[in-house]
Amino acid sequence: MGCFGGGDVDNERPDGIKGNPGELDDGPLKNRSCRDIICLILFGAFLTFGAILLIIANRKGDLDRIFRGFDHYGDVCGQPNNPIPELEVVRPNSSGKDLTNYPKLVPVINRCWPAPSFVSDAAQKGAQEVDKTAVADFWEKVVSTVQQSRYEILYMCLVAVGLTVVITVLLRLFSGVIIWAIIIVTALGALIGTIVLWVLWSQEKKIVEDIQNNPNSTASVPKVKIWLWDAKKVDLFFTGAIVVTIFTTFLALSAFVGIWLLGSLTIVAAGDPVVKPEDDYQVIYAQSPAMKGFQLYHIFLFFWVTQFIIACQHVVVAGAIATWYFTRDKNKLGWPVIASFYRLVRFHLGSVAFGSLIIAIIQFIRYLLKKVKNRVGSGNALGCLVKCCDCCMGCFERIIKFISRHAYIEIAIFGYSFCKAARQAFSVLTSNGLRLLAINSIGDFILFLGKLAVVVSTIFIGIEIMKGLKPDLSEHMWAPIAIAAVFALLVAHCFLSIYEMAIDTLFICFCEDSARHDGEKQPYFMSKSLMEFVENSKRAMAAQDALMEKKMAPVAG
Repeated sequence: MGCFGGGDVDNERPDGIKGNPGELDDGPLKNRSCRDIICLILFGAFLTFGAILLIIANRKGDLDRIFRGFDHYGDVCGQPNNPIPELEVVRPNSSGKDLTNYPKLVPVINRCWPAPSFVSDAAQKGAQEVDKTAVADFWEKVVSTVQQSRYEILYMCLVAVGLTVVITVLLRLFSGVIIWAIIIVTALGALIGTIVLWVLWSQEKKIVEDIQNNPNSTASVPKVKIWLWDAKKVDLFFTGAIVVTIFTTFLALSAFVGIWLLGSLTIVAAGDPVVKPEDDYQVIYAQSPAMKGFQLYHIFLFFWVTQFIIACQHVVVAGAIATWYFTRDKNKLGWPVIASFYRLVRFHLGSVAFGSLIIAIIQFIRYLLKKVKNRVGSGNALGCLVKCCDCCMGCFERIIKFISRHAYIEIAIFGYSFCKAARQAFSVLTSNGLRLLAINSIGDFILFLGKLAVVVSTIFIGIEIMKGLKPDLSEHMWAPIAIAAVFALLVAHCFLSIYEMAIDTLFICFCEDSARHDGEKQPYFMSKSLMEFVENSKRAMAAQDALMEKKMAPVAG
């Protein structure tokens, strides 16, 4: 089924019900086939070609140029070097020195400094003075602080993990209380804001009006009613959260980012020696145009692979939760996560590669736009145009991510190709806009508060840990705390993103359940509370249609 072809989403039967009778009685569809194979082949080819280029860059470059530094004539500190032919022509014997006993680069004089064991005490003292004035700058102090407080950073990271687990458990056990509290606080805030704005407006205009005639005030009332009515519905979606895939995804992302960073350093180090006669024949290592192109390729690969890993998690979580939803006897669930992972690997890696490729292309375009913006500046018309393009691409990226996430849910349930799943998801979302708004607005706000609580708590606890265990490092205490805060944000996002995916999956399952079953001949899979909500919604819609027909009757007459 092509993306731009005329493939239809699931059509309705004459009785108004979508799909085939009983197709979901045994959970997500079992009869599947491999989808989007071309994209999977393309993804594998990209990875293979990237690995080959990294091998070439590693043979051409030297990572010690980055880790140890090199002197004025291009010799790497702490190791023997080969002469540079271009330099030997104009400065014989200036390169190719054995600097095994000179492991440290002093940036001010651009020379490799000898190790203390090979110099006299006076030379050691002199080296220490140079080190204090030239090398021990701001960033070295920061790195030293981080190194000395590595155990404290570990403690703070453990605190972040513990807080995240606590927040996750609270959301699972007391979701109703948390949701009601947030709704009440938000509603009161909106009401107070409305009153304050009305008072300020009336004072400014010197007009005393009845508050009931103020449209801004009355607008808050139905909003509060809608929130209170939807609270019960939203609460039902904070169930069935899955955390099994969190650590696998986290480890996969960490391993790939580590390999990617090492590859980035390899590419940077793969430069050719260039002699600069105007700077006393200084030698620098410049990248060739081919290596600069490979650097862009490497960046694009980063976007694609990270989105691929995240998308795999989405499909696994969605498949497991859909299995839970569409299984009437919960005692017969079996191993839904393992089954979902099998379906992903067996049938849908191509669809995941396709969806992640689209997002990666958008992210890469945004990266190029940022590069252009940095080059042209922001104080001119061209810079403003580039910034506007980047803003539009950012909005487009969020829309595509939103649709893709729901497309992965359709893939997990029905085994569609990515394009058909995206069309089906878009159809479901547009036909359930009000429900989607309620779930996303309240649900996302709760998850945001959960992430914020973990990060802020980690920061304050980290301050107390550093004050108690490392009071002598107060000057740059912010560095280890910042590292712990970033880690806390990542951990909280990994844990709570499972909740977000669970909410979206249950919402799609609920919508598909409502569209494919009538509750009589074909019973719903949803809980009794959701059944009551559906029946109330049907009665409300029927009453609204009757009222509209009654209003339109005189016009027709």
